[in-house]
Amino acid sequence: MMDQTYIDNSHYSEIKILKEEVELLQERVCHLRQKIDHLQRHCKHLFLETAGMRECQKCGFSESTYY
Repeated sequence: MMDQTYIDNSHYSEIKILKEEVELLQERVCHLRQKIDHLQRHCKHLFLETAGMRECQKCGFSESTYY
């Protein structure tokens, strides 16, 4: 009969903390993207147009002008 080998769990708490931090950062990124989207939807755009696209100088919204 074989003895059970030792399982090293020393990094478990660090992994748990890092996963929680990743989750918080993902929520923050989602919130910031929503804020950017809101600002871009409500911006009175000041476009700089180039060949094939235009970009708002105030909020960074861009769109293709190839229709």
